[in-house]
Amino acid sequence: MIEDTLDPIRRALHQDIVNLHIEMLKQFHLYETKVMERLAAHEERQARLEGQLATLQGALRPAPPDPTAPRPLPPI
Repeated sequence: MIEDTLDPIRRALHQDIVNLHIEMLKQFHLYETKVMERLAAHEERQARLEGQLATLQGALRPAPPDPTAPRPLPPI
């Protein structure tokens, strides 16, 4: 008798827990997707900045000496 009374409540509770679990999985997937999008954007920006840094470092690097240029005279 008590079993018959509790069975619908137990089934409803079980279904609520299953629905909650499904909703949590959906929310996690949405969060994961947003994090992956932001990470990809960050990686693209970082690659762009690293390219700019390499360009600037190349511009600041002194040019190698010209082998055809006359050499300075040694001091006397």
